[in-house]
Amino acid sequence: MKCAGIDNTVVREFSKRRNEIDDALAELEAEIGRGAHPNEVEHVVLRTRPAKNHTPAHDLVATWRERAAKHGLDADALAAVTGHEPHVQEVDTDALFASLAEPDGICAGGSVFSRSEALAAMAAHPVPSADDSTPQPLLCGAARLIEMTDQFLASPHVVALTDNDEPLYTTVEMLDTQEWIESRFTRGLHRGAHLVPDDHVDAALAQHGHLTSEQRRLVTEWCQRGHRFQAAIGRAGAGKTTTVAACADAWTAAGYRVLGAAVKGEATRTLAAATGIECETVAWYLAHTDPQQLPLDARTILVVDEASTVSDRDLDTLMDMAATTGASLRLIGDPAQHGAIAAGGMFRVLCERHERDTPELVTTHRLQDPHDRAAAQALREGNIDEAFDRLAAAGHLHVVADDLAMYREVLGRWWDAHRDGKDHPMVDRRNSTRRQLNRLAHLLRQVNGELHGEEITASGDRAFAIGDRITARAPNRDLHVDGDRHAYVRNGALGTITAVHHDRRDPADDALTVDFDGIGPIDIPRSFFDHHRTPAGRPEVGIDHAYALTSYAVQGSTRDVSTSRVDATATRSETYVDITRGRHANHLYLTAAVDPLDGEALPRVPPAPADLAVAERLHRSTGELTAWELAHPADQPQPVPERAVGI
Repeated sequence: MKCAGIDNTVVREFSKRRNEIDDALAELEAEIGRGAHPNEVEHVVLRTRPAKNHTPAHDLVATWRERAAKHGLDADALAAVTGHEPHVQEVDTDALFASLAEPDGICAGGSVFSRSEALAAMAAHPVPSADDSTPQPLLCGAARLIEMTDQFLASPHVVALTDNDEPLYTTVEMLDTQEWIESRFTRGLHRGAHLVPDDHVDAALAQHGHLTSEQRRLVTEWCQRGHRFQAAIGRAGAGKTTTVAACADAWTAAGYRVLGAAVKGEATRTLAAATGIECETVAWYLAHTDPQQLPLDARTILVVDEASTVSDRDLDTLMDMAATTGASLRLIGDPAQHGAIAAGGMFRVLCERHERDTPELVTTHRLQDPHDRAAAQALREGNIDEAFDRLAAAGHLHVVADDLAMYREVLGRWWDAHRDGKDHPMVDRRNSTRRQLNRLAHLLRQVNGELHGEEITASGDRAFAIGDRITARAPNRDLHVDGDRHAYVRNGALGTITAVHHDRRDPADDALTVDFDGIGPIDIPRSFFDHHRTPAGRPEVGIDHAYALTSYAVQGSTRDVSTSRVDATATRSETYVDITRGRHANHLYLTAAVDPLDGEALPRVPPAPADLAVAERLHRSTGELTAWELAHPADQPQPVPERAVGI
């Protein structure tokens, strides 16, 4: 966001550190373009950051004013930008509070909030208009904002959960949703639902003789306990899909219909391929809630994979669908891995509060390095220092103080693994970093003769060529293999570009042919792979390079080697996913936090070393807190909420 009256020349002037990094990356790109290995370009790193002088604040402010004035932002221009009379805005606080308490309001991304978070949400929330015109931003002074926030917290829309120095709150709608999830789950236990006779279970276990004792226990628990709703924990690499396949065989033999679901489209394809069951995305099920045409029936078991990523409101809808039709729901995932993007956390609560009825797959079959296995277990238990020590002992922990060193080393490690034939995405949480890593990886492949034909350019300074590996950033059911509408572009799908189609008359008609893994060849038009807006108005690109991905994108996947970068903004779940992808090695890079002063020379306490800063952050990161568990401590009885009858 930029202030009106302050143009890009001023912004660039005060982004010196960013400009220095961009210049160094351009130099690195030029060297790679001449055929250099990333690790050979030593001179790029560390020379861009000058030694800091401890400048007195008044001198620094005077210098800032001089730099701004050189670009036209002198005292008069600054006064013109900031010297306006405050705008008097009529606000219907009842409508504003009701809007803020709706599902897409303050509890859209989390079920619990503090007063300071309520202040930020109030300031950012659009003000509803009485005439149904476009909502306007809230324009008021700090005093009025504080007053309205306190009124909202005291309103009937909000529930106070704690009364300590920094109270926590939730909305009535959010708490009701979580109350109903837990209550319906509890009342659905031991209902005699979808039981499988012993002979069918025995036959399924005999057919899957490779299953371990804990995997066999999960099959028995899911098929023979009669729960309407049941959860299970499948740790990273513990073989959950092979276990679900045995469950599906037992249910099918008993005459039941087995369906699957997951949040990511690629996860549904993987689940279907591994188990043989029909799978769709959670979004697909949520779009089919017409009571007369529900996709479930009384003889259906719906298995939801990666259940920790399902939001609580979506979980509530799936449970309601199952209760309405008489179907059963089985949830499997890992609370230690990524949660839902929207407000979630109840999957973890259900696993913890119903531990006896929640089978768990503990033994990882993926991680072959004993230090990596020990590091993952230590991180899961919150022993951050031990986890780092284990990774260091394996030679898999790399502490770098500068992002440029990170670019060089991560890219060099990826390139070496790639040349050895190992599938090895680079993982980073920041969009800007991933874009740069993808650009450099594309260039490395290009100058080494691995990409062919004329490139096709796209938004975001991207270029695609035959041989590029890509990932789908969004689903599109209208883009599918010829003659097979079920083989469509799924979110998270990986593929290889096999043809580039240039339209010399109109570049808007350009297209790519992508052979998606496990799906097949699909023609991708520019209207999808370029920057565009969805029908809901959200900006996105349909595909991107797959050399650098997010931690969320690689969850559920197995690689030969993994290389990830985390910093002092990372979460424990993110880091756990990062270090449990690679069979043979899981390299973790730590970088110091970005300088919040953007390279300006104010005196301050030196930052903690990168490993200590990240460790402190991971100690504080304990997963998403739910409103329900704050409202109902473990030692208190759980009331049954008032809602429509049903389990």
